[in-house]
Amino acid sequence: FVANNYSNTGVYLLIYTLTFWILFSSMVPISLFVTMELVRFWQCIAFIDSDPEMRVSEEDRSMWPKARNSNVNEDLAKISYVFSDKTGTLTSNDMQLRMIGIGTQKCGQETHRFEDIPPDTPAMESAVSFEPSLEETFGRISEWEQIVDHLKIGKACSGTQKSGDDFAHDVLRFFASMSICHNVLPEEEDDDIKYQGASPDEVCIVNAAKQLGFVFRENKANIMYVDILGKTCKFRVMNVLEFSSDRKRMSVIVQDQRKNIYLICKGADVVMLPRLSANKETVGAVDKILHDYSVKGLRCLVFASKLLSFEDWRQWNEEYRAAANDIENREQRMEECMEKIETDLNYLGVTAVEDKLQEEVPESIQILRDAGIKVWVITGDKQETAINIGIACRLITDTDRLMLLNEECKENLKRKINSLFEEVKKSAQSDPREAIVYPQELVVDGKTLAVILPDKSLSRTFASLGALCNCVLVCRASPSQKAAIVDLMKDFEKGKMLDNKMWGFKWMGWLENLTENKMLSIGDGANDVPMIQRADVGVGIAGKEGRQASNNSDFSIARFRFLVRLLLVHGQTTHYRNANLIKYSFYKNIAISVMFLYFQFHSGFSGQASIDSLTLNFYNTVFTAIPILIFSLTDRQVEELKTLLEHPQTYNTSRSLTVLTFWKAQVKAFFDAAICYFIPYYAAFSSGNKNLDNLMAVGRISYLAIQGVVTLEVLAISRHYSVLFVAFVVYSFFIIFPFYFLFEASMRILGVPDPAQEGVSTYTFASVSAWLQVLLVYAISIGARIAEKGMKTTFFPDDVMILSEKELSNRRCGAKNEKQT
Repeated sequence: FVANNYSNTGVYLLIYTLTFWILFSSMVPISLFVTMELVRFWQCIAFIDSDPEMRVSEEDRSMWPKARNSNVNEDLAKISYVFSDKTGTLTSNDMQLRMIGIGTQKCGQETHRFEDIPPDTPAMESAVSFEPSLEETFGRISEWEQIVDHLKIGKACSGTQKSGDDFAHDVLRFFASMSICHNVLPEEEDDDIKYQGASPDEVCIVNAAKQLGFVFRENKANIMYVDILGKTCKFRVMNVLEFSSDRKRMSVIVQDQRKNIYLICKGADVVMLPRLSANKETVGAVDKILHDYSVKGLRCLVFASKLLSFEDWRQWNEEYRAAANDIENREQRMEECMEKIETDLNYLGVTAVEDKLQEEVPESIQILRDAGIKVWVITGDKQETAINIGIACRLITDTDRLMLLNEECKENLKRKINSLFEEVKKSAQSDPREAIVYPQELVVDGKTLAVILPDKSLSRTFASLGALCNCVLVCRASPSQKAAIVDLMKDFEKGKMLDNKMWGFKWMGWLENLTENKMLSIGDGANDVPMIQRADVGVGIAGKEGRQASNNSDFSIARFRFLVRLLLVHGQTTHYRNANLIKYSFYKNIAISVMFLYFQFHSGFSGQASIDSLTLNFYNTVFTAIPILIFSLTDRQVEELKTLLEHPQTYNTSRSLTVLTFWKAQVKAFFDAAICYFIPYYAAFSSGNKNLDNLMAVGRISYLAIQGVVTLEVLAISRHYSVLFVAFVVYSFFIIFPFYFLFEASMRILGVPDPAQEGVSTYTFASVSAWLQVLLVYAISIGARIAEKGMKTTFFPDDVMILSEKELSNRRCGAKNEKQT
């Protein structure tokens, strides 16, 4: 045959390569790409976006969950690390002023709540309720005719005692600074002033100042109107030095009615204290106030100011404007100018703001930890504040065993990290149960990170330590450090997977890294965007700091607690469905392609198909496509999805799609193809002019068998039967019969008959032998599936099977009790 038809070996190889390429082209399920995209899209819009359990309000659609990237749906079931911001993510961003420090004096009562005071309450009454000593002080300030002559904002607050003219001047300077140094906008509403601003901290501080009688009225043509205990003062805004995550402070330069020019600055203590011109004693007293407020979980801002001469301001302003007009180095030059003027400041006071935790945050973090997810909280707050919040949200469970990294010396830091790593590693190896009873918890600050991240060796050791910890709390971190931490742990987990594989099998570690140990970042502000974008899955909180985080994320939610449902319910369900969709799509295509392979052994490897091309084309697009599509949209592991929330320990334990489970499904494809081909082939016989031993008859019986087997297979792998799903399974099972009759009728009508197929369907379907062959194939295939499933359920059940049995047992008990009642 070869010698007569293809004397040229090269032509022979080319022809047969193309022949078998075409013959086995159906082995790769091209339709899977379309089906997968449809399924993922529907999972997003119908399940995640429309989940009523993840809504804060039915009316406010902007706070509804939103899936922006359907390509990472199944990754939600494989999260190993959650990197979370604190402010606005774990907390509600509902800021309220609780305490203040004027000079070195602490003021304010912890029981006082500004938010509970009616708007029309007199300033004196509100002030006395907040701090009783302010009654005398406000009385003194009210007696001054010209408030502006007593302001002297550029002078430092002494605050040696809570009485006298000196303290009155300190109070006046500090409260006036609170009402001037900000970027908020006032709005008249029902004879009251409401403030709007990008920063909830600023809004809260200005609102508290208003309740204390220092009312910011309006900013008109860069003139700020501030009512100080009923007397109006005007300030011309000369410059505003904006806040940024790197600067951690903001400043305003204003001119009062006496032509005095002041710079007022507020910011985090870590950047403000080094800029103060105060002596060590004063700085120490301020630091103690900050520490006392921080351990209570309050967010502190330091206020400072200085007096500028007109000439100094004019020269600086010219430099600043030149820097602002520089196209190439604008940001750098502006930063240098702001740094130059924000020095030698006079200390005014401290504000301490409370940011309440969101509802169910402690419970949510506990569920995530029970699910085996390592939680990292990365914040820019002071360490004491961060630890206090960590305790409140159950991130930190044992302060006595808390590990702290606060070293700036590289050698000391290296020794400490190595020591902690060996200690934690030894503890985990000696008694794994101890890690459950006494979880490993680590706290590290931003200065220490600045030493760790540039050093590759030290970074890897730190990553090894962090990977052994149940939770890590990072404080004083910048946005760039947040992103660097995510990159560090991603590279570490990838390297660990590759290192665990023998040489020659590194590709398996690379493959596992694509499907396992996913990183998730969650935040609410623009400073969280780099961290969100670096993670495998980014989740944005639609909160009070705008929509930058949610717009740059894969999924947007309104509250942190919804993350639990997103991972445990939607993540596990989509992974289960999509994994079975992939395995089944390959299974049904490999099954029919391998059936062609078996036929080649009996056809001299001619490349002849045992099934006509039209039937083969309809196999993927019409006959078998819909049942698996419905399965991927409606099936679920358990009857009640709340069961997944009640048992978080089952999270990330599913092995629905691994190399082993994938090829296990394909072994079944080889087996089913064998019985679907060989049984009709060896059962072929001649019976007069209606024999069943020709190619088309055997091929038709084989196709009836494979069509039924793959349809019954999708029924066998399903765990939840719906009316729609069963209806389309029945459709897929029986649609082949009218198709064949219509196929032959259309050939006759169109005048293009195929003699080889003429009447084949009629006498094949009329043959008892053909039906017995098909039924035998069904019996063997389903019998093998039932035996395999029964063996696994009885001797090797997975977590989902056990939960299903528990659900069934609970339903039976409930029905029995109801019947008895």
